[in-house]
Amino acid sequence: MNLPTTRFPSSTISQALAARSLTGRRFAVLGLGDSSYEDFCGFAKKCQAELERAGALPILPPELCDINHEERLSARADALAAELAGETAASA
Repeated sequence: MNLPTTRFPSSTISQALAARSLTGRRFAVLGLGDSSYEDFCGFAKKCQAELERAGALPILPPELCDINHEERLSARADALAAELAGETAASA
C-alpha cells in the first residue's frame, strides 16, 4: 500500500476555524485508523480539539476506530441518532 508522504497541516484546521465562532454548535467526531501507526486517529483528535477550541460542544466523546470496525460504527450511529432524537424531542 502506498501511503501519502505529506500530512494535512493542522494549522489549516486552526486557520479555517479562527475566522468563525462555533459557540453552542454541536458536533461528533469519528476517526477511522490503524492502531499500528504512532499517531492513531491523529487527525480526528486534532479536529476534536480545534472544534472545542472554537466553542463547539461535542454531542458524544470522539469515537476512534481501528481496522475491522463495522460493529463499532453501527453502535456509534445508533448512539448518535439517540442523542439527536433526544435533543429534537426536548426542543419541541
